[in-house]
Amino acid sequence: MILFIFDIKKFAIISSILLTTISALFLLLASQSYQTLSENTLSYSPLLSLGDHTYSWKEVNKITLNQDKNEDKTVLTFHFTDGNQMNLESNKYLWAIQNKFNKKLKEMNLMIENTSEE
Repeated sequence: MILFIFDIKKFAIISSILLTTISALFLLLASQSYQTLSENTLSYSPLLSLGDHTYSWKEVNKITLNQDKNEDKTVLTFHFTDGNQMNLESNKYLWAIQNKFNKKLKEMNLMIENTSEE
């Protein structure tokens, strides 16, 4: 009855509800992406993924640094024992914890390998 009062077609309503539901689903999945560094663990959840990955610092094989001069971007890649990788862009948040981060690397006897091309 409301459809006839407002003269709205069923197709428009059904398609708008469907598209709103789909966009809400993608928004929910995208908002679940994160990366964390803590005293004992490293965790991340990739974009558009329902699962997450948590590793202890002992499970880090190596850390590589890649600087992209064209985009003025620096990325740290953590390589884990199971073959997974976590990319962490160097930004103001990482700079804020740089001393703690370097102390943890020294404690775990990890070195950052520079893989940037000159």
